[in-house]
Amino acid sequence: MPCERPPRPLSDDGVFYVQSSEPASPRVRYLDGQLSLNDSCAIRRGSKLSRRVPPMYVNGKPIGFC
Repeated sequence: MPCERPPRPLSDDGVFYVQSSEPASPRVRYLDGQLSLNDSCAIRRGSKLSRRVPPMYVNGKPIGFC
């Protein structure tokens, strides 16, 4: 049985923006304490990350979405 994380509800409680090298595109720190690898949306390049949309984990690292 594969080990999968249960989906989290869309919520921004405890998830916050962290300033990055580009002020218009902050990174996101998630509930597990990890910082998103990307600073813009993985779907729409150049768009700001959303705190409400849970990340997708690749090799244990979070990838944020808009």
